[in-house]
Amino acid sequence: MGIELKIIGEEEIVLTDFTIKQYELVQDDIQGKNEYLSRNIIGIELNGEFSANDNCAEAKEVNLLSRWSKITAHEKDAYRKVEVNLADANNEVYDTILFEEAFLVTYAENYNFDTSMVEFDAFIRDFDDTEIAVKI
Repeated sequence: MGIELKIIGEEEIVLTDFTIKQYELVQDDIQGKNEYLSRNIIGIELNGEFSANDNCAEAKEVNLLSRWSKITAHEKDAYRKVEVNLADANNEVYDTILFEEAFLVTYAENYNFDTSMVEFDAFIRDFDDTEIAVKI
């Protein structure tokens, strides 16, 4: 397990490195000089794939992700708790990132007719309603 992504809402979605092929943790550049704070992670970008021919668990989990993308921001289940577990080659978790109130910013799927594989891209972002005081 290189990555395990748990999305907890009305239903739980679990994606692993069996489905997720690439991910990038997105950090916020609050200093404006690309000097990131060590834990200023605001989201995760995902790229993955699964076989459209199988009625596999991975396809069902990604289908739940797709259903989440259709929920509007005003609905109760739009914001969910997201837990990202990162593991080394020995499957030992070395880092856990929590988003207490995350939302799905973008989601897209592409079907490859030659391989019968479905590729998906998603961007999940932490909700932050922190107001910053600006003095002029």
